[in-house]
Amino acid sequence: MTHGKRPPRTENSPTGEAALSASALPAAELPLPFPPGFAHTARDWHIVAAVRKRGPLTSFLSNASLALALEERGYLEPTPVQAAVTAPETWSRDLLVSAQTGSGKTVAYGVAMARTLLGDEPALAPPGAPLALVIAPTRELALQVERELTWLYRHTGARICACVGGMDAQRERRALQAGVHIVVGTPGRLRDHIERGALDVSALAIVVLDEADEMLDLGFREDLEFMLGAMPAQ
Repeated sequence: MTHGKRPPRTENSPTGEAALSASALPAAELPLPFPPGFAHTARDWHIVAAVRKRGPLTSFLSNASLALALEERGYLEPTPVQAAVTAPETWSRDLLVSAQTGSGKTVAYGVAMARTLLGDEPALAPPGAPLALVIAPTRELALQVERELTWLYRHTGARICACVGGMDAQRERRALQAGVHIVVGTPGRLRDHIERGALDVSALAIVVLDEADEMLDLGFREDLEFMLGAMPAQ
């Protein structure tokens, strides 16, 4: 990867790498979308600058922290479903998405979620009541989604909790009580946590029904209606 002009180095970087202060660069060279005054490592500045020059991926990036994660995973351009879900005309809209397995659907809605959860900020605020909920039909899929979102949000300080049948429910409740940003789970376990008061849905801004048709086929309609009815109207 060619990085071009190297940004100035500063001392006492907490990570042991050179740190970049936005105030040290001319306005035209600021590595947006880092917000003004935000200090990041020189390595990360180079990665974001390189990613943003690649063209096809630029419109897919919603945030510098996610850009780093995508670059680390070797993303060069979005898949068709990722491009469609993150297009400007979809912002702040409810979406119904149909895509084949392996199409990158989880990353697609993970990036789309970031526009609401992060905006241009590099990191999330301290965790509290969850801001996003992903509901999946099976434990295997829910845990897979958790893993995908974990690497995608690794630079944002996100705390992600999986709540699935067959796992330790008390451990899940402790994690929820400690504060989380994103919850991923199966319908029955999530409903149980809501009914017990362990899962606070009052702050939810995003709800994703992953494989919604399969959840209906498996008989989860009542659980889904209960959970959606318990959530904020907007």
